[in-house]
Amino acid sequence: MLAKSVMAISDDMTMGVLHDQLKIAGAKLLLDVVEGLERGTIIPIPQNNAEATYASLLDKEIEKIVWSSTAKDIHNKVRGLNPWPGAHSFLPDGRNLKIWRTRVAEKDYPGIKPGTIIELTKDGFLVVCGKDCLEVLEVQPESKKKMAADVFCNGYKNKSGEILPVEV
Repeated sequence: MLAKSVMAISDDMTMGVLHDQLKIAGAKLLLDVVEGLERGTIIPIPQNNAEATYASLLDKEIEKIVWSSTAKDIHNKVRGLNPWPGAHSFLPDGRNLKIWRTRVAEKDYPGIKPGTIIELTKDGFLVVCGKDCLEVLEVQPESKKKMAADVFCNGYKNKSGEILPVEV
């Protein structure tokens, strides 16, 4: 290993934003390494394999939102799959619904089935998860463009109490 850099990841940062920031940081780091190699100031350090992680290939199953997971896990899935390939659920009528932006709402509704739309909010809608709730802020209905979740709610006329199935 010739150099490394540390980058903070905020709670709402998507993979796309992180990619763009890493691209800039990586280019700067590369220039620093080339200069250091020319000056002879770079000392290679063996990589600690215990700290290394393996990134496996993504498959279609990873895109599906499982509402019995925690709201934090689903939120992180949505962030990690944005802008590609995207996380999705289904509407009660079976149509696909990509979910692009969310936030965790630390509210619990014991006895309510995960996937239930519990409340319409000013920014979107609240879905019950295995732990806490997820506020859905940006969606993309099947064959449509991305839109704010509150706009989707106005056009879809969904009602609190509907359940978003894991599979159709």
